Amino acid sequence: MGRWDIILIDDKLVGYKLIGGGSYDFNQGIKVGNWVELWENFMNHIQVTYNGEYNSKGIKTGRWDIKCYEQEQYKQIGGGWYDGDQGLKIGKWQELWHDRYYIHLHGEYNIKGKKMGRWNIESMGQNIGGGFYDSIYGNKTGRWVDIEKDFWRFKQVIYDGEYNIKGMKIGRWDTLYCQVEEKEYKLIGGGSYDSSSGVKIGSWVELWESFGYNLERTYIGEYNLQGDKVGIWVEMGLRNNQKLKETQYDN
Repeated sequence: MGRWDIILIDDKLVGYKLIGGGSYDFNQGIKVGNWVELWENFMNHIQVTYNGEYNSKGIKTGRWDIKCYEQEQYKQIGGGWYDGDQGLKIGKWQELWHDRYYIHLHGEYNIKGKKMGRWNIESMGQNIGGGFYDSIYGNKTGRWVDIEKDFWRFKQVIYDGEYNIKGMKIGRWDTLYCQVEEKEYKLIGGGSYDSSSGVKIGSWVELWESFGYNLERTYIGEYNLQGDKVGIWVEMGLRNNQKLKETQYDN
């Protein structure tokens, strides 16, 4: 109940610094009024906060800003609006992508809190991907450029292909990679998805599980019509085009 403060032990200042907090309702123990909350991946060197207001029911309402501590001050790097009735995001938003504070998503939510229309993916001010969401169901649809789930400087991998109206990958998808010392994305793999079931079929070139800078390896092989790996899959070194290992799949 009452006021709660969030305090950072600052190694540089060798002391304590107030960085957030807000108030809880005295009767129900819910957050109310203005709050500064920490991003779930907040760290000493990545100090990201969410700043906004809770209504009397403990629901986010109105404008919420996303800020990051840079050059001795908190600077706005994103944000958007909540409807206040159900706590749904509405209208235009700029969000952070998963645990990467430097990758932003730009787009719009409809009145039901579902993504709609064009959404762009940006990193350090450069557009690196995106596509369209269906305005009714909020599914990805049509041509998209997705980014690798743990995309970062030493693993700049994107996927280029198409979603059907159900949000399922179909047809040819390409895998492209930009090495850290280069500026251009190059085709390094990919394959096809079945248009009915959405499973991988036919010949594929996939990324090695620990793919990254100086660990650029791929798997080359084939999927059957049920989406199972079959035959011999070859592990290849991407930089020297060297065969590293073979694995036999029996189905």
